[in-house]
Amino acid sequence: MDQVRETLRYYHYAYRTEQTYCDWIKRYLNFHGMKQHPRVMGAVEVERYLSD
Repeated sequence: MDQVRETLRYYHYAYRTEQTYCDWIKRYLNFHGMKQHPRVMGAVEVERYLSD
């Protein structure tokens, strides 16, 4: 999450946008049971999340 926040701040995103993006990331990870790092997840996991 620190990397996400650092990147968003580097590109001058609004604080509320940062909060929203981080919240969506947390929801995505919780949906998949936090079993894998997001780097190793692919299109299948994203499709499952968005279809739910």
